[in-house]
Amino acid sequence: MRNNNMLKSAFRRFGCMMLVLAMLMPHAIQAYVSDSEMNIENAPEISETVAIVLAAMHLAGCIENGDWDAETSIVNVTPLYNIDDQITAYCVDTESSNGECGYIVVSADTEKPLIIEYSPETAMYVEGEVDEEVLYSVSSLSEEEKRVYYYGPLSYSTIKNENCENVATYGDDGNFDSANDTDEEKYDPAMAKELVLNIQSTAAQIPANIAGSGALPIDNPVEYIKFWYGGDDYKNYDYHNLDRNNEWIEPYIIAKEDTNACVLYATATIIHYWRPEWDYFNIVYRCKRIYREIWPASKDFEVPMGYHWRFVRAVLDTYDLTHWNTGSDLSAWSRGKSEISNGNPCILCIANGGGYKNHAVTAYAWTVFHVYSGTENLYLGFFKVQDGYNTKSKYVCSNFHLGDDSVIGASFVVYIS
Repeated sequence: MRNNNMLKSAFRRFGCMMLVLAMLMPHAIQAYVSDSEMNIENAPEISETVAIVLAAMHLAGCIENGDWDAETSIVNVTPLYNIDDQITAYCVDTESSNGECGYIVVSADTEKPLIIEYSPETAMYVEGEVDEEVLYSVSSLSEEEKRVYYYGPLSYSTIKNENCENVATYGDDGNFDSANDTDEEKYDPAMAKELVLNIQSTAAQIPANIAGSGALPIDNPVEYIKFWYGGDDYKNYDYHNLDRNNEWIEPYIIAKEDTNACVLYATATIIHYWRPEWDYFNIVYRCKRIYREIWPASKDFEVPMGYHWRFVRAVLDTYDLTHWNTGSDLSAWSRGKSEISNGNPCILCIANGGGYKNHAVTAYAWTVFHVYSGTENLYLGFFKVQDGYNTKSKYVCSNFHLGDDSVIGASFVVYIS
């Protein structure tokens, strides 16, 4: 079982990357559980879970030379296929604190070098039914829509080319990680296989009901606390919930075509909370109409930074709700907690953290746990939110105890009172 103190220390050092090292991102959890149920001898040599861990190990080794920084996170994993539609590698997308997007290609075959190629500065170019001059993230292609075929380093396509041979060797490409095959240290498939089996074995020892308990976004704050801080030495200190019976806050899901419309849906949710007799989707429609009047040239529904509360104000004015006060506050935890305590759900805008990035959620409850962990005596605060991705509520943790950074990155609340 994991050493929770060690994990906590590493989490502080590596930030979001620690979630990968602990195999806790959503992609890893799914593979992680299935690995625990299968016979290791019959398992694929390199599964998606193993690829994530290998990429994290590579990242950790590259931090000192400056290729990546300590706040780098792994944001997506995409399988790469050969012309026989077999997974031949995985593209692991990364994002650094300076906004640069990189990637690591991990082989799915231990007979090949484990790290095939990587770049800390650029995303993967994918050729095919798109403008080849346009750089876009391979993560935007779901497996159901298009597969990405891998024809060797720096050669990817969404089109299966039957005239291309399956990748057997990698040659001397300049972007190939030749550190695995130098004169001093030849690549050893036997050692690679042993490493993979060790990773699979470790994953198999962790019960399925524990595997996801430290993941973000948070499904259950109690499981989250148990995972990261261990033991049972904690208690619920205080809380306030505006919708205990799940009847007042709309469990909305943002429509696919409404790109970046999180602020609009959250606005509609708060209005619907106060006016439950109004049809929720009619309110959403009005929010979209007002948005188009304000930003007619916008290609989506993203509200520019600094205009969140102004947009909410504009929507309220169309309903002649001029007596409702609106505003925003950078003190996300204290202001959000205060508004909810006074009976007002609010919009939590998260730049980065808690499992979200550039996203707005509807916060309608808060809870505080008093946690004792080793020599630490701390309080952990959680907002209960609807995030627009799932009808089930999630939780966002705000570590406001002295000496630790908030799990929520730069964030603020928009309130209506």
